[in-house]
Amino acid sequence: MPGSSLVELHPEPRHIFRLWQIFAERTNAIIRILHTPSVQQRILDVSWNLQACMPSFQALLFAIYLAAITTMSTTECLTHLGEDRLVLIQRYRASAWQALLAAGLLETRDLDTLQALVIFVSSDPKSDAFTTLSALSVRLALKMSLDRESKTASIFEQEMRVRLWWYICTQDVMALYFFVPRDSAMTDAIITPTIRLPHNVNDAELHPDMVKPPVEYPRATEMIYALMRYEGATFGHQMRQKQKQAGMKYFPFEELEQLFEKKYLCHADARIPVHAAAQAMARYAMAGIRYRLSHFDMPKGSKSEDSIFNQAVGVLELDRACGDNHFAKQLLWHNNPTDLDAVIYTLSKLRQRTSGERVVKAWELVALFWDEHIEPFLDNEPVDQDSFFAGLADLTLEAWRERKKQLVETQGQAMAEQMTPFCIHQLRQIRRTKSFELQQRPDAASLLFDETSLPSQGLNVDDLTDMFHFGNSNDFLFDFGFWGDFSQMSGPNSQGPLP
Repeated sequence: MPGSSLVELHPEPRHIFRLWQIFAERTNAIIRILHTPSVQQRILDVSWNLQACMPSFQALLFAIYLAAITTMSTTECLTHLGEDRLVLIQRYRASAWQALLAAGLLETRDLDTLQALVIFVSSDPKSDAFTTLSALSVRLALKMSLDRESKTASIFEQEMRVRLWWYICTQDVMALYFFVPRDSAMTDAIITPTIRLPHNVNDAELHPDMVKPPVEYPRATEMIYALMRYEGATFGHQMRQKQKQAGMKYFPFEELEQLFEKKYLCHADARIPVHAAAQAMARYAMAGIRYRLSHFDMPKGSKSEDSIFNQAVGVLELDRACGDNHFAKQLLWHNNPTDLDAVIYTLSKLRQRTSGERVVKAWELVALFWDEHIEPFLDNEPVDQDSFFAGLADLTLEAWRERKKQLVETQGQAMAEQMTPFCIHQLRQIRRTKSFELQQRPDAASLLFDETSLPSQGLNVDDLTDMFHFGNSNDFLFDFGFWGDFSQMSGPNSQGPLP
């Protein structure tokens, strides 16, 4: 590829527009940093004459190709593009980076180039480069003064600058949260957007030549998903400030719930995919807070424990609902990761709860959890006896042993074997392959979830604002890279140096 002309690296014109459509539907629908009508027209204008494409827009095109392909399945790539998905990803990742450098990335003050970088970074949020490049995007944005109202930008350009700045701040918080050690000074180096929120308007109401600001009124627009993340971030930051100033102890989540409902959700139409995603996000966030409040506050007893167990299973159900859409999975990987706290609590209780509808549902969700996350665990954790993976695997296998006993008693050995989830066979095999000794110990869950160490009183703001990624909390229960809380409506929340 070195020395190759970038023009020669573009896909065929018919594929360019298909990739743009996929990007617009699956990625931009969530991040909303590109103005769909104007960018689409620019793509139509250059797709048949790529030699005339400006370097900055060419970088944006390659970033769009890459982001689109990462959301496609192997079958889609073969059917629509005629090539293997991994081959395409490698090609366009290299091409996009080459195009960014050709556009003068490190010295740029061009919005197209910065948008291209942000999309490029978003295409692979699991990579080690995510932290470095997200920090670079912040530096470039600050150099371009995206963090303040421009006196010279048009109304349209200013709106796109605001959208991009809020998303960049969100992206940077994600990078710090997932990849920077909790005790690092960098976790306190988070930017706070002091600029207004993006307007709650559809792209069709924005035009490059507009001379008056768009009219806003209460409704659900294409911006609903992004705005709810930013509203949640702002709310959480305000609560953290109140805690510091007035010693507030509790997180008034009902206020946030009312804000979401009155400003957005009451206007949402679940038949519109991005509206449905926003509704699922809000339900999940509120269910997660209620579960944690109940978990820490409820007195011990069968009724309260039943309630907490049902809430934990409910959190996992809603987590599944959040991911049940066509949007970019690598973005939802950050925006909606499984609530690991609820997974572990559910498994710990499944050691005693062996029958009933909620138990059946819980095991369905546990099986789905492992189906998706066995490989990521092995990729990110050293697999030894004291690893997080080993503890969670032991807990799962121990819980299934109790479930299997009940199935054997009520339905027989053959049926019990038939009902064993595939993940159980996988975990057993992995443990054998790695030469683990599966220990029959009653405290298998204690490596992960020590109920005796939990506070006896209600959660304070720091305990709960981690759900929304409003910064770092030293009390975060699990420090494992790609899990956290779904509602990372990332609210950048401090002033200071950036990594």
